[in-house]
Amino acid sequence: MRIVFALVFALALLSAAWAAADDYVAINTDRVNIRAAPDRRSPIVAQGRTGDVFVLEGAEGEWYAIRMFNGAPRYVHQSLADPTAFAGALPTDPEERRSIFRALWRAENRATAAADKRVPMWKSVERHMDYEALMDDRLALEVLRRNKVRPPLHEALREEGLAKNWWW
Repeated sequence: MRIVFALVFALALLSAAWAAADDYVAINTDRVNIRAAPDRRSPIVAQGRTGDVFVLEGAEGEWYAIRMFNGAPRYVHQSLADPTAFAGALPTDPEERRSIFRALWRAENRATAAADKRVPMWKSVERHMDYEALMDDRLALEVLRRNKVRPPLHEALREEGLAKNWWW
């Protein structure tokens, strides 16, 4: 009976590991275009680098839909990323996390300013919001890379910073 229980437990752990592997994708080539839509002519949001890991939202044709930072789906061609497992942690120092959170907040403000300049809201609210979201994703990825924080950890860092009012 113990052997059966041990086998069932081992299979459950193994299937959980397989499921976790399907929850993320890792960029497998340097300078991969991450796009706003699953189309090679779609605007480039940012460039992925070898080893960048993103939350996998699904697939559309030959494209992986990934989660970046503003909530809009972003896309990377399946030939340029591989399903993977992810195990990462935020920096242990709360002051370091606070500093990164504040850098992300400043990046959001820069994204808004860039959108205000390029596509004023009075001209087109929809285009303004799309451009702001694109810039937010691009600038947030730069901040995370500069601070050696993996993209899937963005949400946890953001939640902690909001809960602790770190933007002040």
